[in-house]
Amino acid sequence: MNKIFTLCILFISVTINSCGQTNINDCESLLKKEIDLNNIESFKSDFKTIMLCEFDSVDYQIIIGPQKDMVDFSIEILRHMPEIEKGKKHTYFELIQGIAEFKKTDEYTIVREIVETRNALVIKNANLSNWKEDEKALKIIRYNNEQIDIIKEIIKKNKGKTYEEIFEISNPILIEIEDKKSIEKIEETPLTNNPIMLCENVIELWTNAYTFNSYSECIDCAQKINRPILFYFSGFGSVECRKFEMNVLIEPNILNTINENFVFVTFNTDAKEELNSNDVYFSKFQEKNIETNGARNLDIQIKQFNKTNRPYFVIVSPDGSILRDYKNGLDLEKFKEFLDK
Repeated sequence: MNKIFTLCILFISVTINSCGQTNINDCESLLKKEIDLNNIESFKSDFKTIMLCEFDSVDYQIIIGPQKDMVDFSIEILRHMPEIEKGKKHTYFELIQGIAEFKKTDEYTIVREIVETRNALVIKNANLSNWKEDEKALKIIRYNNEQIDIIKEIIKKNKGKTYEEIFEISNPILIEIEDKKSIEKIEETPLTNNPIMLCENVIELWTNAYTFNSYSECIDCAQKINRPILFYFSGFGSVECRKFEMNVLIEPNILNTINENFVFVTFNTDAKEELNSNDVYFSKFQEKNIETNGARNLDIQIKQFNKTNRPYFVIVSPDGSILRDYKNGLDLEKFKEFLDK
């Protein structure tokens, strides 16, 4: 399903009144407080409080996340920050500074427009006499024409309801339709061109991006669908990876090029999931037992490409030959050239 559409659906459940009142003294003391991840519940409470202290209600909705899962995401990022690993504690003031940098990005601007438009729409009565104006708002929220037509029909049958109530009715229907389309697309695609049908142990991480349990499975998948592999070595705690995803990978032309020409395999080298006991092994490259998915993925990167940096992109032919890797940083045009060679 389209990720912006999913984002729109999820934000419907976050009300404007989700923000409460905060005490100024609490805010000032929190800014100086060191972040302690040994007490997760306390951190979550402090995180939400500091958001209310420093940002407006729309910022709060965006930063906390549609399912309040950005708190957990922030915990994972903080856990992987090298300063914390070495024992240095960060303060909530430093966390606020990092979020302030995020607010300067294009992604933030797009999401804020979606949330602000959504907030204004959900409190309105759904009335077709204002349809042109409301249709424009729905498009800003990222509903497509087919979805808007369905919402319009629901409004006709539910006069007098607010858009919040209309969304509660329509969203399950729209999600079901999107999921059904995805299944139909898979069934209609010839097996020779369908990674999901041909490649086992596949988990979707990005738009048509997959990860595997071993390098050989990647090669096997590439051979079956006769496409080169675009490997993306990433990390949940890597700020540079998030920047690359938000500024380069999410660009529609880049996504289309990847989806139409490559098997896109993502390996997160700091994934914490533990391997089954019978899959644990000793790595001569890392000189330790490999006990997690992340350590195994890093071992693949070192063994096959002699690299450890993230983000790292490399293209490999179906026969396993390394064609080229990417070394030009956060540059949209250069990355496009890298894919198009």
